[in-house]
Amino acid sequence: MSCVQDISHLLTSIFNDLYTIEVIGRDTVSNLRKSRRGSNNYHEKFVEELQQHSEYNRRIQNADMLETHIIQARLQAAAKEEVLYVSKVKSAFKWCVDSELLRSNNLICPLDYTTVHTPVVKTPKGIISLTYKTKILLKHFYFSNFSTQKLGMVHKASWMEKPSAQSQAEDRASLQKHKDRHKFLHNPRFLLPNAQRGGKSLIMPGKRPEKVGKGRKNTGRESPGPTPIFTANPPVIFFTDYRIGQVYEIRNCVTKLCFTGRFPGEGGIVAPGMSCQYMVRFAPDSLADYEDVLVVETQLPYPLIIPIEARRPPPILMPAVMDCGYCLVGGVKFMEVLCRNEGLSAGTFCVMPKKQWPASMKSTFAEQPPFAISPSIFGLLPGQATVIEVVFFPTTAEISTQDFTIVCDNCQVKDITLQGTGQLITVELVSISGGEDQPELGELCDITADHYVRFSPTNPHSTLQKMVVVKNNAHLELPYHWQIMKPNLQCLLPGETPDPSSIQHHLDTDSVFSITPVMGILSPAEEHEFLLTYCPKDLKDYHSVCRLVIMDVPDLPRIAFHINDVTVLEVEVKSSAEPYKILLEPYAVLIPGETYIHNTIRKRFKMWNHSKSVIHFEWERNIDSHVIEVEPSTGEIELNECFDMELALTGKNPGHFTSTLQCHIQHHPQTIGLAIEVTFKGPHCSVNVPSLDFGLLQMGSESISSIDITNNSLLDAHWRLEELSNTKPPIKGLVQHPIYVYMNPNKGVLPPLASCSVDVVFRALYCQRFESVLQLTVHFSVQAVIQSPQVCLLSCELVLTDLYVGVPQTSSVTLFNRTLLPTHFTWSKVRQFTKVKKHFLSLLPEFVNCLLSHGRGAAFFVEPNSGMLGPFETQTINITAFTNMWGDYQDNLICKAGDLDTAPIPIKMSVRGCPIYFQMIGPQFGSHVSGGDTVSRSLRLINTSPYDIRMDWVTYNLEVGDSKLIDLLVACGEPFPLKDADGNEVLGGLDSSVMSYFYSSEECDGEEGRSPSRSLAPVKKLFSVFLKPHEGNVSDYPYCITPQQIVVPAGGSSTIHVSFTPLILSCSTNQRCIGYALGFMSLDSKLASLTPGKVERAQGYELEPLRLDMQATKCNNHFHLQVKVAFHNSASLLTCLNEPCEESDDQPSATLLCNDAGERTLQFQQSLTIQYSNNSVQVLSLYANLALPTLHLSSSTVDFGTCFVGQTTVKEVYLYNRGGSCSFWTALTGGNEVFRVSPDSGVLKFLGDPPSCKQLLQISFTARYKFQTIITVQGVLGETPLVLKVNGSGSFDESFVSPKSYT
Repeated sequence: MSCVQDISHLLTSIFNDLYTIEVIGRDTVSNLRKSRRGSNNYHEKFVEELQQHSEYNRRIQNADMLETHIIQARLQAAAKEEVLYVSKVKSAFKWCVDSELLRSNNLICPLDYTTVHTPVVKTPKGIISLTYKTKILLKHFYFSNFSTQKLGMVHKASWMEKPSAQSQAEDRASLQKHKDRHKFLHNPRFLLPNAQRGGKSLIMPGKRPEKVGKGRKNTGRESPGPTPIFTANPPVIFFTDYRIGQVYEIRNCVTKLCFTGRFPGEGGIVAPGMSCQYMVRFAPDSLADYEDVLVVETQLPYPLIIPIEARRPPPILMPAVMDCGYCLVGGVKFMEVLCRNEGLSAGTFCVMPKKQWPASMKSTFAEQPPFAISPSIFGLLPGQATVIEVVFFPTTAEISTQDFTIVCDNCQVKDITLQGTGQLITVELVSISGGEDQPELGELCDITADHYVRFSPTNPHSTLQKMVVVKNNAHLELPYHWQIMKPNLQCLLPGETPDPSSIQHHLDTDSVFSITPVMGILSPAEEHEFLLTYCPKDLKDYHSVCRLVIMDVPDLPRIAFHINDVTVLEVEVKSSAEPYKILLEPYAVLIPGETYIHNTIRKRFKMWNHSKSVIHFEWERNIDSHVIEVEPSTGEIELNECFDMELALTGKNPGHFTSTLQCHIQHHPQTIGLAIEVTFKGPHCSVNVPSLDFGLLQMGSESISSIDITNNSLLDAHWRLEELSNTKPPIKGLVQHPIYVYMNPNKGVLPPLASCSVDVVFRALYCQRFESVLQLTVHFSVQAVIQSPQVCLLSCELVLTDLYVGVPQTSSVTLFNRTLLPTHFTWSKVRQFTKVKKHFLSLLPEFVNCLLSHGRGAAFFVEPNSGMLGPFETQTINITAFTNMWGDYQDNLICKAGDLDTAPIPIKMSVRGCPIYFQMIGPQFGSHVSGGDTVSRSLRLINTSPYDIRMDWVTYNLEVGDSKLIDLLVACGEPFPLKDADGNEVLGGLDSSVMSYFYSSEECDGEEGRSPSRSLAPVKKLFSVFLKPHEGNVSDYPYCITPQQIVVPAGGSSTIHVSFTPLILSCSTNQRCIGYALGFMSLDSKLASLTPGKVERAQGYELEPLRLDMQATKCNNHFHLQVKVAFHNSASLLTCLNEPCEESDDQPSATLLCNDAGERTLQFQQSLTIQYSNNSVQVLSLYANLALPTLHLSSSTVDFGTCFVGQTTVKEVYLYNRGGSCSFWTALTGGNEVFRVSPDSGVLKFLGDPPSCKQLLQISFTARYKFQTIITVQGVLGETPLVLKVNGSGSFDESFVSPKSYT
């Protein structure tokens, strides 16, 4: 760099005021602070910076004052220590420094780390001392008892005045004389080590001569190096293991090696081989390391340098970088670190944040968020260890590092770095087996779920599973548990946001969804597999939400540590249950012709499983009248597979047999019936002659004739030939009929297709015309159950208490008949007790049928019906009622005691119920295709009453949402009149069901005192009104019963047919058809409906009907046909914004939707009609949402106020796009050059892209005079134009000059 002439004096003379006065005076800052008004931002900022500068100057002055005080105190302490020193003298610095001043400025004073006061001791005599002051005090070593003033070899400094030429000549002459005095032959023992033929030094190593090449001589001489004259022992003065406040001494010996040389002592001369000893004293005021040198000046041009060092072995604690790992944001992680002193010396350590060093540490822990260390102060001996607790509490999700400083009492300072990573909970759903599903258009879904899973429909109690893979993206273990919740469903319009206040959290306790494992720990940065299981129980739709909850998550902000459970993942699951679909092929087994009994018939059939899951079946086994079974009787069938089965049928009795063999499907409420129809025949025998004619016989003679009996069947025939007793002609005067006809043999067994001859002998006993009938009977197998009577006592002991002599006492015991047989028992005489006999009658079914055989519908059984009453004795009589018909019964029980008058006991009984029952349960029609053929089922009604019962069937449909409560029925005439086979009412039918009766008193012949009898006179009803609860609506579609009126004979049965016609569905979902039928019972016999004074029976609506429940499912044909529906997006659709558009065949309807945030959507709607071959029509609504851009300005006006003329001022306005589509916008200023917009056009992305959905507009104003304009922002996609009003005025007043100028 070239030299530049200094012209500062010239500038000072010209600009004297500017260069000499103070730029910022003492009162400048205070004056500016008082004059500020708050309206000028630049003034405020300038004053604030001046205040900071003043504060900085104040702190610098304070630091200079403290440094000056410490230096003065060190000088005073050094002066005192030179006067007062002993072998071990502590520092006097603590008495010279102002401790209060240091403490007031947050500095450590000597009294903080010293507790023992060092006594003042006088210096012993005769010791040459060297006092070493530490670097903290004066940073120099001080030596005493040295005097170099008498030495003549003192070199003058370069700055001293040079001697004259004469003086130099005199000096050279004097020096040459001194050299001449020493030019003599020296004793070799006193020669220098580097001299020729000289001696060897005992401390300096000798040098080997260098090797020279072959044939060459080394004739050159090496220049002699500096020859040491003095040597020190020890060569290095080293202090170790020292403490603060103590004084340490080391003796140093300086030895002369040759005869020349002077030592800077009192005499200045040390004899060769002699030494001079010095005491070096070290008084540390800290445990830091010190280095210095002791310089011994000799006659040589270079001095003898003796290094002086003071070092303590440093303690070794912990590594420089300590990683706390990962922790959740807002959480706290504690980590214990074993801190061991691996050094050779003890130490006390203080840990503090690096930003606070150097400063005093008063707390027990060191904190620098987000880290803390405790304890902050601790001491360790060599090899001793302690546990340091490190706390990490991150508040942000990032890598945090903080530097801490560890200060040891030996003044060693080491920095360590604590680092840790704060993380947020990030759990990701990686995959679901089969992939995620998408909800259908218009489907109601959970408003909080993140993912959607739909299981395929399956059957009840079947299991479907999906594998869910979840990844923990955090590097921390996260405890979790799964919850199955009920969904939050809200009907939202497109673009509408859900209402958070309506979100509820309810556990789904009856959910059919489960996920395993339910709880556990998510390992860091690993994927975890969960098994999602669906097992429906009933036939309905299921909807739940599987929620993954992370437990013990800390809250933010961390005002007080609090943890909660946080939901990190929600999976919405849906599915439905379908009924089992099982098909028998064929659905009925019809065996034509006749089949012999005891022969097993086998028919093969198939069972198809068209269900969604495997089925487990079990066939019933019928062995009552015939043996019917299926092989195999149990098993399982996979889905969409069939199973070959075999029906084994063995007849026991001949006749036509119709039945339905039931098959039970596991978890299926309905049984599957296999209809069976077969005719059995037994063995058949025939006689070769139709009749026997013995002709004319003489009385008393015999005639023999033979007949042949042939077995025409393939079975063994047990036959018997006997004469019918009721066909014998009567003989007057004879009570017993004589025997005229004998058969030999009269019974036997014929093999298949065999014959035998039977001799028929006729004896003519009387004169008469004889005619009789012989009956050939073929016997079949007979079954019976044989039991022996079994009776037991309910109590095995009888205790009689308080017995008196001569006074009989009675007690009772109970015998229990354990069989259905009548049992006779006898009590034997015990201890003078008389023998007792009793007859027990068990209520056998035969006995009940016998009581009811009179056909009146009810019977009363009295037990005992007779007996002996003792004096003042009470007898309990049990009256048992038996009935097989409904009605209100009344009668009189006549009690006759001895010769007394009979006493009538009135008996009344009301019987309710239906004596008719179905042979099998109600029909289950299963699932049928909508619009399919009519399906019919046959039901047999069995009447157990003694009367014919007419039943009128009415079918009802159960409808969802039916709010009707009661039904009012009005009947004109008979509610259920008698009808013919064509269903027409029979005129003149019995009016028993619409008659009421009144009683009249009439005198009747009889004994005196008898009460008058009551007779009934029928009165025909014209109208009948009935009120009953409403359950369903009367309809014969889709269920119908034929015939609607049927008479079930007494003790017999009748068959009705129940049909189901599937309706045509108007929707795509399956529809369940639930209905029932009521059978109203009527009695066509007057005797059955009314017996005056005995029985009265209600009929029709007045009687509880027989109910038959029916159920079926209508479903559409399930097929998958992919139809591509396209929506063509064009600019012509924007015309719908201004013109109303209604739906037509060619054009969809358009609706403009706008949410609270201002986002606009143009929704198009059109219907897609699908017609099926079964005449059903399905209408699908098609929706398409066209997102429109919506522009918005952060401000509608911009006011520049008053600006300086010619200066350009800029203000900023943000332009936002709140729509779901990009906006191509343009800003128009109307040709005004005063106001400008930059940029004036561009493209704004849609709302989902935050960085690109807004644009900063800079509006500049170059002031001239008062101006105002309107800036219009418009788009090309139908955006509503925005208007921005801009105002501004100009002024030449310089107070309006802006510090920011734009050109």
